[in-house]
Amino acid sequence: LTFTLVATDPDGDSISYSSPDLPAGATLNSASGVFEWTPTYAQAGNHLTTFIATDNGPPALADTEQTTITVTDVNGPPDLLDQADTTVAENQYLTFTLVATDPDGDTISFSSPDLPTGAVLDSVTGLFEWTPTYGQAGNYPTTFIATDWGTPALADTEQTIITVGDVNRPPDLLDQADTTVAENQYLTFTLMATDPDGDTISFSSPDLPTGAVLDSVTGVFEWTPTYQQAGLYVVTFIATDDGLPPLADTTQTDITVTDVTRVTGEEENLGVPLSQYLAQNYPNPFRSTTTITYSLLAPTQVTLNIYDIRGALVRRLEPGMVPAGRHRMTWDGRDGRGHRVSSGVYFCRLEAGDFSGTRRMVIVR
Repeated sequence: LTFTLVATDPDGDSISYSSPDLPAGATLNSASGVFEWTPTYAQAGNHLTTFIATDNGPPALADTEQTTITVTDVNGPPDLLDQADTTVAENQYLTFTLVATDPDGDTISFSSPDLPTGAVLDSVTGLFEWTPTYGQAGNYPTTFIATDWGTPALADTEQTIITVGDVNRPPDLLDQADTTVAENQYLTFTLMATDPDGDTISFSSPDLPTGAVLDSVTGVFEWTPTYQQAGLYVVTFIATDDGLPPLADTTQTDITVTDVTRVTGEEENLGVPLSQYLAQNYPNPFRSTTTITYSLLAPTQVTLNIYDIRGALVRRLEPGMVPAGRHRMTWDGRDGRGHRVSSGVYFCRLEAGDFSGTRRMVIVR
């Protein structure tokens, strides 16, 4: 607002202008009478202002006028302070409070059209809160708006970038059940592991039994214990992801290798016998092992089988090509899978060329 005071003096004296009650922020040029003022948003209302024109004659004389300056109310927009860009890790709590001022002292409400999923913003206090989940790593440009309650309502907008850093989580290696296997029996199983971040998993073990192998990619474990490896093996398996940093899960399992009394053939150097025969096993009845003796007149392909009382094959003992002479083999009372057979009646049948023989055996457990 500007205007110029106008005064005249009948004596042609010089005139100066003044005011004892100029509104705050207003100016009045004493020589030219130019009045200037830009009212603030807080100065709406009526301002009664006195202007005085004073000459320089002796004595100085003055004239006074009053005017009312009416300032109409105009809503001023709020000012939302910048919110600095922020970095937070997955599953970490983040909070800050938006700050805004209004030149008219109007009430301010806060909002956002693009809050990240799971974030909340208090419309009254401007309090922002968020705990990003493990699946929310990335950059989130977020717009915040401060709106006053003036007429018309005015707003100020700011944008900040919230960066959520990836946090690697360890894989989950499923427990591997304890296992029992007989000597010279093939054992295999597959380790199972999952990773919550979808990372690639590799498998390893610091204490694999001698001869065992573990595929680092598929988790397939394979082992055929030798006849010298009976005993308990506590084996540690590790699943490691390829995240940053790599994390791992560990499990232990017991592998029990049971002793197997091997079926063996021993030639007795007693010369060529006078006949071929299959002797009665000894001892009979027996609890754990028994010896089967037979003789051959000439080198012969030999098959020696054990059957149960129903005629089902229990164990196939195949000495192969056996020279002439007296021979003996030991049966440990186990079937072809290495399991101990139950008490009962069994039959041993020898086939050697044209000769065959059968003996009845009894197991008492």
